[in-house]
Amino acid sequence: MALNVIFSDIRSERRARPVGNNVAPGTPLINGGQPAVTLTGSRDYAGNAISVTGNGETIVIAGGRGGESLPDDDYATITFSGTYTFPVAGASTATEPGTLVYIETDGALTLTEGTNTLFGRVEFWRGKDSATDTAVTIGA
Repeated sequence: MALNVIFSDIRSERRARPVGNNVAPGTPLINGGQPAVTLTGSRDYAGNAISVTGNGETIVIAGGRGGESLPDDDYATITFSGTYTFPVAGASTATEPGTLVYIETDGALTLTEGTNTLFGRVEFWRGKDSATDTAVTIGA
């Protein structure tokens, strides 16, 4: 599950949707024209795999897959609500709550509107994981 949750989503808004292959939990995206976040990784997400090596052999003891019950490898469980932390280009201690946040075509978040798509609003600047670590309420 996404580890960047600050304030939880509305559970009834969760959906299984195609997001691409090997997509991590907690990834911001636009789905059906709406801002969303992956709660699980895509079914083929291998980023959480745990393996043990001994006697020259490696054994995978936890496959690290996303949602096993999802319909296909490129699907993840996504949500359209909640507050999550992300690196947001341009965010700093001076960033005011309520500042608009945009998503670029490559999935990066920014405070710059330009041709980017509205993603949400700043809840608060956190600065814990990076200099631009910001809590963003999606779809707000």
